[in-house]
Amino acid sequence: MSNINSFKLLFYIIMFIFFSVLFFTYDNTLENIFLLLSFVGFINILKQRKSFKTKKSIFLLIGIILITYILSILFLFTQKYNMKIGNLNTYRRKEDKAVLLVVEGESSVYEPSKAITNILLNEKFLNKISIPFQLYNIKKNYRMIGRSDYERNTKKLVEKLRSVLSDEYYINIAYLKDTEYVEEKIFNLVTEGYYKIIVVPVIISEGSEFAKLKKRVEKLKLYNYNVQIRWTEPFWNSEYLAISYLNKISNNVDAKKIMDTGIVLIGQGEYNKSSLIKSVKQQIMFSKKVKTYLVEELGIDESKIKIAWFDKLKPDYVKAVKEVLEYGVGEILCVYLKPTTTDIDNNIIADKVKREVDFPEGIKVKVIDGFCNDDNIIKEIRNRIKLADMKVWN
Repeated sequence: MSNINSFKLLFYIIMFIFFSVLFFTYDNTLENIFLLLSFVGFINILKQRKSFKTKKSIFLLIGIILITYILSILFLFTQKYNMKIGNLNTYRRKEDKAVLLVVEGESSVYEPSKAITNILLNEKFLNKISIPFQLYNIKKNYRMIGRSDYERNTKKLVEKLRSVLSDEYYINIAYLKDTEYVEEKIFNLVTEGYYKIIVVPVIISEGSEFAKLKKRVEKLKLYNYNVQIRWTEPFWNSEYLAISYLNKISNNVDAKKIMDTGIVLIGQGEYNKSSLIKSVKQQIMFSKKVKTYLVEELGIDESKIKIAWFDKLKPDYVKAVKEVLEYGVGEILCVYLKPTTTDIDNNIIADKVKREVDFPEGIKVKVIDGFCNDDNIIKEIRNRIKLADMKVWN
């Protein structure tokens, strides 16, 4: 094979891999353009497939593909969302306390830059290698939901909290996976002169999500600016939150068909590591608390209430739904016991149950939105803020 043909083949391989990665990443018009370009590269590779007859040429091909893929991933990393964090200005000092609610966050529409940032922030190194495929799944999930109402739900949460707390608290919200990111919001608060900040993570257990949040805040090194941070505890022992879920389920159950209803309570799940056993136990205790309320307050048959997991742990919610079906129920309600549940989370549950469970005719299944912004969770958050503020500030 001549040098010119070799360079052409190399170019087409790079073209195919690079634009395939971009096709997985971007949407709308760009997605179509990158698909077309990768297809052109692929067709030209096929035309020269006779060049790969020897083991040496095959190994060379594999090497080129791997190198191009890695370089493409590195390029994606440069396309991440850059948080608006600069040098802190701490000249102004306010005595009022800032309260920062931290929830998961979900963009209204698919934004590649934020999706890339979220993967870089939350995934382990080896998982980052598959970033194009993760981005494609995120893009696909957004296509299924159309547009997320998550931000509107969180604004209601903030408005209600402001109505029950005095003016001495400056109420704000930050997100783990959307703007303003928690780092950006804390930076803004400090710049505005707030050096007493109560962080309220709306998280069930002291698991990986809670640990990552603390690590992200610690990286800001706020102690260098005499900024005091206080944390409220996760919600695993909250009676008010359990009542929130009781009310959610009660509002979706036909009182005349209580004995004909099955419930699947879905926990968030954790990786099966010794360091996360405490988190798993906390989630189980909270699920059991909700289950007890359902039995005692609504009279639902205990055997028809199953506790399952969203991911990482067994049994998963699909298996739990199948188990509930064995009791001959007419309706099954699934609820994700995660107070910051996203629209995509709810859709994933509904879609997977629909695809993997063969429902007899006449059986209804409903996924209840696990996001909480009712008066009960407001009471819980208010009490936790007051408790965190009881100690004397420096």
